[in-house]
Amino acid sequence: MAKKDARSRAVCEKTKEAFLRLKKTREFYEITVSCVCREAGISRGAFYNHYANMADLLEEILEDVFAEITGVVEQVSRDGGRPPEKQPFCQFVREHKEYWSIFLDDSLTTQIVDKAVRLYRNDFLKAMLPGSDLSAEQLNALFYFQFSGCFALTKKNIRLETEQWCGLQNCIDVFLRNGLEDYRFC
Repeated sequence: MAKKDARSRAVCEKTKEAFLRLKKTREFYEITVSCVCREAGISRGAFYNHYANMADLLEEILEDVFAEITGVVEQVSRDGGRPPEKQPFCQFVREHKEYWSIFLDDSLTTQIVDKAVRLYRNDFLKAMLPGSDLSAEQLNALFYFQFSGCFALTKKNIRLETEQWCGLQNCIDVFLRNGLEDYRFC
């Protein structure tokens, strides 16, 4: 059984790596299952054993990415509550060029933001709702605004030198922290 699991993981990794290579030169809608299979050296059957379609493959790649990322609460909290093995989203995007073809594709922005909202919104609401004068709907809007804005800023400034980016990121984090403190967050 372990041999089959290892083989299955290997097929998934080859498939994701092939997709990322293809994505560097093609739009998402131009990449077909056949293209990925050819690039990965796998059969279509092997692909469909793991993924329903290309969107499903992209979803798994995003799952892998978001497993490495901290939530918004950890990013802006003063106590440094971020797990050491995780990075803030904007830092991850900047440091992992292998994913730039996904992150810099404007046609995928909504999917990426929606994924982050699904993963992190509840933690944000749980941290913010107690003692806040804002409704869950207002906090949800703030969360969406914060994540979308930070993602847009990261995309726009992805090629800044690290020192310049760190200054910009610190400025944004302080601004967010101070704004959230007004709603009794930190």
